[in-house]
Amino acid sequence: MAELPETQASIFIKLRGEDAQLAQLSWQEFYARYAPVISAFAKRRGAQADEADDIVQNVLLGFFKAAPDFRYDPGKGRFRSYLKTATVRAMQRHREKAARAHVGGPALDEQRDAAPDDDPQLADDWEWAWQRAILKRALLDVRARVDSKTFAAFELTAMQNVPVAEVAQRLSMTPEAVRQAKSRVNRHVRETAQQLRDREG
Repeated sequence: MAELPETQASIFIKLRGEDAQLAQLSWQEFYARYAPVISAFAKRRGAQADEADDIVQNVLLGFFKAAPDFRYDPGKGRFRSYLKTATVRAMQRHREKAARAHVGGPALDEQRDAAPDDDPQLADDWEWAWQRAILKRALLDVRARVDSKTFAAFELTAMQNVPVAEVAQRLSMTPEAVRQAKSRVNRHVRETAQQLRDREG
C-alpha cells in the first residue's frame, strides 16, 4: 500500500508555519478533510444545505483564528472530539441566531440540535459522519492508485449493484476478471480506511 497523506500533527505544524504558500496548501487539505464531516453531521442533525455550509464556515473560521496558538496533543484527547464539540457549539449558535432574528424560529431541529455532548444519538450521528468521510477519502485515494478499468469494475459491481456479466460486457473483461477487480479494490479500500482511522482516531 502506498503511503497515505500526512498525519494530523504535521498538518497542524504547517498551518502555523511562516511559509504562506505551504500554510495555504495545508488549509486547503484541512478543509477538504474536515468540511465534509461537519456538513454531513449538521445535515443529519436537521440542517438544510445552506445552514450546513454556514456551520462549516463558522467552525473552520474559528479554528483558523485559533490555529496560531493551537497545539495538538493526542495525549489530551482525540482531535475528532475537539472538532465535534466545536461543531455542536456552532450549531447551537446558529439556532440561537435564527431564533433572535424571528425567522420562523430555530433553523435546526430544536430537540436534536440542543442535545448535550454525551447524548447517545448525537455521538452516533457524529460517528456516522466521521466514518462516511473516511470511506469517501479511502475511495478517492484508491481510485487514484489503480487503473481506471479496475476501479470501474469495482464501482459498477460493489457500489451500483450492476450484475457481473453486464459489467464484463461493458468493460470488455471476463466475469472472473471483474470479480477479481472488485475483490482487489474492496481490499485496498478497507486497508486504506483502516490506516486513516489508525492515524486520526
